[in-house]
Amino acid sequence: MSNQRASFLLAILFIWVSFSSYAQRSRVGVYDDWETNRRKQIVDLYSFDAYMPKEGLKSVDFPSFLNKERAVSAYRPEEVMLVVSVGREHKAYPLSTLMYRPVINDRIGGTPVAVTYCPLTDQAVVWKRSFNYKGQTREVVFRTSGLLRNSNTVLYDQFTESWWQQYTGQALVGEFAGVELEMLSAMRMKVKDFYAYYPYGLTLTDKVREDIFPYGETPYYQYDQQFRKKPLLLRYMPESLLAAMERVAVVHVMNEQMIYPFEEIRKNGVINDKPMGMYLTLFYTEDIPSMHDERVIKDSKKVGHVVAYSSFLDGQLLTFAKEENNTFRDEETQSVWRLDGTCIEGSLKGKQLKAVVHTTSFAFAPTVFYPKATIYNFSW
Repeated sequence: MSNQRASFLLAILFIWVSFSSYAQRSRVGVYDDWETNRRKQIVDLYSFDAYMPKEGLKSVDFPSFLNKERAVSAYRPEEVMLVVSVGREHKAYPLSTLMYRPVINDRIGGTPVAVTYCPLTDQAVVWKRSFNYKGQTREVVFRTSGLLRNSNTVLYDQFTESWWQQYTGQALVGEFAGVELEMLSAMRMKVKDFYAYYPYGLTLTDKVREDIFPYGETPYYQYDQQFRKKPLLLRYMPESLLAAMERVAVVHVMNEQMIYPFEEIRKNGVINDKPMGMYLTLFYTEDIPSMHDERVIKDSKKVGHVVAYSSFLDGQLLTFAKEENNTFRDEETQSVWRLDGTCIEGSLKGKQLKAVVHTTSFAFAPTVFYPKATIYNFSW
């Protein structure tokens, strides 16, 4: 075994095996403190693996935030945030915090949300925490279960202790089995860009960081190398037409999924597409670093990021091309647009593109969870 590989495994053990004396004792979560109704399930219980104790990584339930003045003092300008906008409220959550506090229960624009991150799939996704169940609106608070399924985090809700797949937002076991959460659009952005776009935005305080974890560093360094064929803790070799560890954008269109490899979008910095009759554009930015390259995240290679929008605005179809400085120009009016879908110059200045529900992750994840998904521009 190479020294690099050995170091990587030791780093991962810091997350899992260090909890081994407290960890759950079987795949289906042994200890008596589980109140999950395991008779109600839509997947096999033996598809779950227990690697950590229940709530081994703590959620944040009552987050507090910093304004621009305090945030730029607390974080580096290059610190990568997951940015969520609801109405006129904009909030930023550092990915380096989500690495070790992977669930943040919050409200944005009055909407209850769970901001979540799974480093094994590299998916940072925001779920609406309220849903209709048996004719009533339920609101839940999420925790980490210590369980994994298909190399992806499993969450549980504090109300019924149902088990929820982080990648799909679906309850798999328990009272809420079969319920699907609504995904909210989010994007990765550096803190300096966040405040350039949203000067009155709020950033999660660094006070939620626990001393036990090395924030700003990742135990998953060297994990996203293209030659890695089998993801960590996935029981089988993924059957995919894409490299398991390449990055993709997954766009949800009319209950279907489209997979767009970053490499395809990177070629021109933008893709204009029409999946299932829906007008769609994907913007690419190159300056977002990997969370899985170097041990110190700020030293990692740039892997970029993708955001998706409807290209149909006020009855007009727009076709985009990438310009300099993470801006985009539409061919029809020659207006200039920011990465967040806001028009900043031209006859459409002040207009906002409508975000399309999407997320980004390693390629193996959508091929596992959405096996019927269509891969953009793939042919033999």
